[in-house]
Amino acid sequence: MHDRWRNVVFRVRFHRTVKFNEFVNFCKSRSQEKATHPTYGNIAMNYSNSRSTNQQRQHGQKVSNVCDVAKNAHTEMRCSYCEGTHALDKCKRLTARPREDRIAYLKSKGYCFGCLKKGHMSNKCNRRLKCSICARLHPTILHNDNQINKQSVKLNNRSQSVETYAFFDSGSSITFCSQKLMQQLGANGKKTQITISTMGNTQTINTCAINGLQVSSLSMEHMVDLPKVYTKENLPVSKEHIPTRREIKKWTHLESVDIPEIDADIGIMIGNNVPDAYTPFNVCTGPSGSPHATKTRLGWILWNVIRDSSSFEVNRVHMQHEGCDETQLNLLMQSINLDFPERMTEDKRENSIDDKIFMQQVESSIHLENQHYCIALPFRDQDVVFPNNSVQGIKRLNGLRHKFAKNDNFKQQYCDFMSKIIEERLCRTCTY
Repeated sequence: MHDRWRNVVFRVRFHRTVKFNEFVNFCKSRSQEKATHPTYGNIAMNYSNSRSTNQQRQHGQKVSNVCDVAKNAHTEMRCSYCEGTHALDKCKRLTARPREDRIAYLKSKGYCFGCLKKGHMSNKCNRRLKCSICARLHPTILHNDNQINKQSVKLNNRSQSVETYAFFDSGSSITFCSQKLMQQLGANGKKTQITISTMGNTQTINTCAINGLQVSSLSMEHMVDLPKVYTKENLPVSKEHIPTRREIKKWTHLESVDIPEIDADIGIMIGNNVPDAYTPFNVCTGPSGSPHATKTRLGWILWNVIRDSSSFEVNRVHMQHEGCDETQLNLLMQSINLDFPERMTEDKRENSIDDKIFMQQVESSIHLENQHYCIALPFRDQDVVFPNNSVQGIKRLNGLRHKFAKNDNFKQQYCDFMSKIIEERLCRTCTY
């Protein structure tokens, strides 16, 4: 069979590469041929059966050992929390603990929040477990009956993460973060200028554009990729704008909403260009005019929590233009000039030697004659002596006379043409 397959490869290798499906078809055809061939009849089958029976008798002990090993391997599944014979996702003792303790335990062990395995983060997980309670893609031990999540978020710069408060501004078409937060993340941005309009006023600000940032809840269950984020020295909100738990408890329909308190400022303002951050999973509403809360990937967002105040702040940001920083542009031009020193010369038109000679001749010979400006012929050599070519003129005149005698039509056209240019004073008659 090996030799026949070698023959097949030899026949096709000069035209193309042998494909795997050809090998499969070859094996199928050979197996069918062996099964139906009269040489391999009942005798061969009986011999095979008797041989397999002997092998089972001889290796019966080995088979049982393999079964024992398989059983032991199956029973060796241990819960890393309680050492029980069940998966970590099914551990009742861990499920009975508060959700914060469960999250802290998984973090301490380095488990992925998607599949409870080690070696990767949940944002890179491709085998997320399905919750047996809500059927969402997270382990059952991370399910929360009260759906309480963090409103504070964790901002990630791939290798560095910082906890901060996030302000959701649906009236802004771009996302901002504070310069302090950019320094905490150790992120680098490209210096640029943007033109923004706020309540009819337009202004241009210097900023840095940062790419590759991610934002998540404190539990890091969901990761949201942020588009280009622009830095701002101060965001138009402060920590005083964050609703307190005492203000939330005034409304009974918001009892399930908990805003955790962390030692951080509002470091990011998420605009409407991040739709995944606004997608609602749950909504808590109350009577007309009362505040409401929406549950998103990043936690609870409170809306319409109004405080008694005589002043109001309105945020409406729209980017009109993004331009390069003038300082960066100047540095770039200096670098180019160093590489190409010929660019440092003035872009001024310079005349050649022949151009200068021609201009001198024109300036010295130009004059007005009969309402026409005249200049001398621009000969390279001023001492020009014209040859006496009157013989050529006479010969040309005699040639025209003979042609006129032979062709009256040509004579008429020639006379009309010469009369016309003489009338227009484009030439003049001369005497010989």
